[in-house]
Amino acid sequence: MEKNDKFNEQLIGFSIPVGAFSGLIASVVVGLELPSIIGQGTAGGILTAGLISIIINRFEIEYNILKLFVAGIFSGSMAGFWIGLLTAWTINGSYLYGALIGSGIGLVGGILLILLTHHFSKGK
Repeated sequence: MEKNDKFNEQLIGFSIPVGAFSGLIASVVVGLELPSIIGQGTAGGILTAGLISIIINRFEIEYNILKLFVAGIFSGSMAGFWIGLLTAWTINGSYLYGALIGSGIGLVGGILLILLTHHFSKGK
């Protein structure tokens, strides 16, 4: 149980910089100004970490990197999808485009979040 708590703490800790990085990438891809999308990226990172944590605790996933990748891909895509829709609605853009871009960037953010957390939690 102690390893699970430590992993979840690190997961949440890495979610803010990974989310901000995802927002930076999204602003470059979509062509929006950074202040208008960095908040959504950070919220998406926190939401992704929360979903990963729920999946790990609910399904009692062992700390196998492959299973963690699946959780990260699923969580990142789902969080990115909803954040992308919200962003498209906020800027009066295309909902389909927002959802697709959000899902893609969320997927990459989820993988990056799992990689960082797994790397820094090894051996603890």
